[in-house]
Formats: sequence, C-alpha cells, structure tokens
Amino acid sequence: MKIQSQILTGLLKIFLMVASTISLLACEPVSVGTWQISMEIENANQNSMWTITSEPTLIISTNSELQVDELELAGSRINWSTDARNIPSLGLSDRISFNGTVNGSELAGTLFTQQGNYTVTGIRQPDTNL
Repeated sequence: MKIQSQILTGLLKIFLMVASTISLLACEPVSVGTWQISMEIENANQNSMWTITSEPTLIISTNSELQVDELELAGSRINWSTDARNIPSLGLSDRISFNGTVNGSELAGTLFTQQGNYTVTGIRQPDTNL
C-alpha cells in the first residue's frame, strides 16, 4: 500500500509539473500590446508607436510603418534588431538593436546604435478591442 501511495504521489507531481509548464507556454508575453514610445536621440525626442503581437511581431509606426522581423519576447524581456535605414525618421544608419523590459504598463530599455546608445521609455496604451 505504501508503494502504491508513493507511485500515485510521484505521478501527481509529474502531472502538476506538466500542467503548469503547458499553462505557462500558453501565456501571452507581457509586452504584447500597443506602446507609446519616446526616445531621446541627438537631444531631440523621437516619438513612435510600437505594436507588439504574440506571434511575435513588432510594427514601429512613425511617419511610416516598419515591421521588425528579428524580435524575441521572453517573459518581461523584449529584444529586437533591424537595419536603421528602415526607420528614416530616427536619422541613424547601420544596424540598431533594442534590449528592454516590461514592468506592468511601462517599458524601458536601451537602443544600441553605431552613433551611441539611447534611452527608450514607453507606456502601454489602453486596449481598444474591449
């Protein structure tokens, strides 16, 4: 009887571990949503909207729209890189990359460029699909 109890306890632990792993994988990354972004580049504020989906996809909207293909969402972290010439409003060239984190409705990180590194902040916009 004691062996059966140990086997059942072991199976229950395995089941709970698998169930919690599956539920975590099904969770949407915390960065998903629309963000009002501000970055200070060359002593001027550059504003844009970032739309992040769970696929993951990032669309940066300034005077035009750019889809960033090199995007990684992991928990509260967001990382991406692209050719800066795709975003002419930034006035940068070469490759740029971004590393940041999300804390609730706030996004913060650093944009890394050949010309220097720039602070990026963002506020999540309300979901209009409600």
